[in-house]
Amino acid sequence: GLLAQFYALAEEPDRARAVLEAYEAAVEPELRFNYEEARHTLLGLLALAEGRPQDAVTELWAGDVGACSICQLPLLGMAYDQAGQTDSVIALYERYVNTPWMGRENTDWLALGFVYERLGQVYAERGETERAMDYYGRFAELWEDADPELQPRVEQARREMTRLAGEPRGNP
Repeated sequence: GLLAQFYALAEEPDRARAVLEAYEAAVEPELRFNYEEARHTLLGLLALAEGRPQDAVTELWAGDVGACSICQLPLLGMAYDQAGQTDSVIALYERYVNTPWMGRENTDWLALGFVYERLGQVYAERGETERAMDYYGRFAELWEDADPELQPRVEQARREMTRLAGEPRGNP
């Protein structure tokens, strides 16, 4: 499941499908623990990789079951983002950031930086300067010690904060 999801996130849907097919051929249905949820998530990621955001939204919501109330939110935000539904992106990413969850580390390690960065971008596009600066700042702080190849994104966030600092605060 995770390998197939990795390939889908890496925008290699053919390899992801091959892993899924191999798994389904090798593992009897009665031995597939929590499989339907994981399969819906994978199908959602495949739809994203193939540029089918509405299908991705449908599949990702179908995979949003179980105890974790935040795990699917970053992926759903990506799907709505690809569909151009910015209000939904904001709602999902804000819910992700602001929902307390004991197991956050299971998703934060991968998603939190991206979510902060994207919220900064979306709020900047909307002219919501204070919120944009807040999220760009959170992103820059979180990734300040990131690997060298990621530092250009941190520098870009800091440039955006500097640019936004010269703009009026709040909604236009």
